[in-house]
Amino acid sequence: MLLLFAVGFAQMSKHLPNAGAYYAYITAGLGRPFGLGFALVAILCYSLALISTYVYAGILYAPLFPNHFGITALPWWQWSLILACIIAALGYFRVDLSAKILSTVLVLEAGIVVVWNCFVVAKGGPEGNSFEWLTFDSFLTGSPGTALLFAVICFAGFEATAVFREETRNPEKTIPRATYASITLLTLFYAATAICIIWAFGPSVIVAQASSDPIATGIAAFEINFGKLGRDLVETLVCSSIFACLLSCHNILARYLYSLSIDGVFPHRLSSIHPRHASPYASSIVISMISITVICVLLVANLDATKGYSSLLGAASYALLILLCVTSISVVMYFRRHRHLSKNKWKTVVAPTISACCLVLTTWTATSNLSSLTGNEALTGYLIGSIIGLVIIGILWAIRLRSVDFDVYRRIGRQKD
Repeated sequence: MLLLFAVGFAQMSKHLPNAGAYYAYITAGLGRPFGLGFALVAILCYSLALISTYVYAGILYAPLFPNHFGITALPWWQWSLILACIIAALGYFRVDLSAKILSTVLVLEAGIVVVWNCFVVAKGGPEGNSFEWLTFDSFLTGSPGTALLFAVICFAGFEATAVFREETRNPEKTIPRATYASITLLTLFYAATAICIIWAFGPSVIVAQASSDPIATGIAAFEINFGKLGRDLVETLVCSSIFACLLSCHNILARYLYSLSIDGVFPHRLSSIHPRHASPYASSIVISMISITVICVLLVANLDATKGYSSLLGAASYALLILLCVTSISVVMYFRRHRHLSKNKWKTVVAPTISACCLVLTTWTATSNLSSLTGNEALTGYLIGSIIGLVIIGILWAIRLRSVDFDVYRRIGRQKD
């Protein structure tokens, strides 16, 4: 489904040479008012993702350092603030510095998982390495709808290939290749590792194991084959992975603020580019200040970190799904209006239409099961209300700009027409 979405997404990147991603594509397909409305939803989405990850990072880092390094234990919020300050410093510099850090972390994380996968395949699990458990009846057990939603969430971030367009060499070729490669490699990586986890415990045991301890099951699988040293290493890499997520979310959110400010919707000061590092440092500083402020507010509100993290991440995931759905519809509408660009019907009509239909159904399923996704009935109502409210605010904001400042209105999404 996401590969089909990526076909139209990649085609849009060739015709819209700016860094707005969802913001730019929805504007091009559905018009400036809807584009601005869903730009605000995108900011909400990545803000929720960033804050929830800060909370989760604090939870993970709190026991790691006392257990493995003998450092005095700190509460989760102190680790969250420390990480926020480090991310603030990295976000200030050119994106290739962050990219080098992310690449190093990714190689280490993926490397140990690939080695472990190969070990499980070679050694075999306690019940062998058969696929007898992989049946259609097994697929229908449990909650396939919720599983589908979590599967979509696992691919969050692949659209960053377009967000960093203005900092990419040869974006017309790089963005499509990176988009297809990221989805394909993630699919193979997730599927292979999930199979190996099932083999490591045994098909007859894994469901009960995962149900009794869903958080630690993945890490425990490494301990089965690599011992305590392997478990300690994986726990450390999980912390580095969370750090990578924080840095990625921060950079994407900063570039959304940058895109809206350079269009004139947000204060122009936020579009400032560092003369040496060529980074949108002003937007990055604002994101850092907001992150630190929200962490302090959650502390004062006496947040239950574990429940708060999962609820905020579920809300962010739903907002992301909404963006995917609306963007897929926008791609179809854009190429329908610009038929002269639709030379390849598969890329501009067929694949985008199929993906739009699939994502609409997925979004409907998500909406029906939203309380399961967020784990909080009250948050579910606030989330839907916030998304609808932000879209309405964006539409009204754009309509007002059309009346009082048409030049800014025309620059929304940096569209040419």
